[in-house]
Amino acid sequence: MKKLLPILAISLLSGCSWLQFQAPFDTAEYSVLTQIYTDAETFSQDCADTDKTKQNFTKMRIDARYLVNYSTDLPANDLTLGMVKNLQTIVEGAYQMYQSPGQHSKAYCELKLNAIKTAAETVKKAAAQRRR
Repeated sequence: MKKLLPILAISLLSGCSWLQFQAPFDTAEYSVLTQIYTDAETFSQDCADTDKTKQNFTKMRIDARYLVNYSTDLPANDLTLGMVKNLQTIVEGAYQMYQSPGQHSKAYCELKLNAIKTAAETVKKAAAQRRR
């Protein structure tokens, strides 16, 4: 009985930490990818409003930059990082277009958001299949 008590105490102190409930992929990276994908889906309704679209691309630019900065330091992440940088390039192009004065078409906005959504979906799928 005296030997059983320390074993029981140690197992209670460790709690459920020995159970591995960790996601098999990087959830933070996946979360930002999902946010960019969702933004690309929902921001298309604002494409007729140049000022709102400018704000939307600014937000997406910040999220894409955050994603590149985060993904850069992950070990063995070269393939995903390359796709993330491609996504950031698409977002940056849209952002830069709306920084310059002039006519901004609804069609351009919709095409860019569709390209961003497609790229984000591709990276999301790849990131979810990778094991950490």
